[in-house]
Amino acid sequence: MIEVWTRQHADVLKQLNTTGRHWGSREFVETGMPEYRAFTIECYDWLSRHCPLPMADGIPEDALPVWVQTDPTATYFAGDDGVILKLKVDESLVCGVNVAKWGIIQNFGYIPLDEADRLRHVRMLKDYGINDVKAYTTPFYPEVREEILNSWPRLFDRSVKSDSQLEYGIMREIRAEWLDL
Repeated sequence: MIEVWTRQHADVLKQLNTTGRHWGSREFVETGMPEYRAFTIECYDWLSRHCPLPMADGIPEDALPVWVQTDPTATYFAGDDGVILKLKVDESLVCGVNVAKWGIIQNFGYIPLDEADRLRHVRMLKDYGINDVKAYTTPFYPEVREEILNSWPRLFDRSVKSDSQLEYGIMREIRAEWLDL
């Protein structure tokens, strides 16, 4: 068993007390960053589809993962509408996510295998006269977009290093019985 912390809207705690379960929903992602709604949801949908954790019974297919931290000081201040929940869970329920690599995905970037692969990708973009965002968001560079998408599963590969080794975690759900009050 491990201890993890998660910052959630106060309504999540109410939901846990009422239904006993919570999983991530588009509603919370969409209201958090309305100007980036489409891009953010696209990244979160990818994260949910590719997360190596199995989907638990009763969770809808469009449910999004719940972010957790193993360090309570890494949990952002809850604010007026938020709560910080401490959970005790089986370690197998948490999937590590490299923060720097997740940032690359949120910017529609390419996660290189290593420095040589990064340089190869940068040269290719330079030859096309584009960047990752343009390749990903326009229909004109399908091969480059596919290369970008095919690099994203490296998010979960700890042998592929990034500038930072800082990790958060994701879980498929939170259950009331895991609350450590």
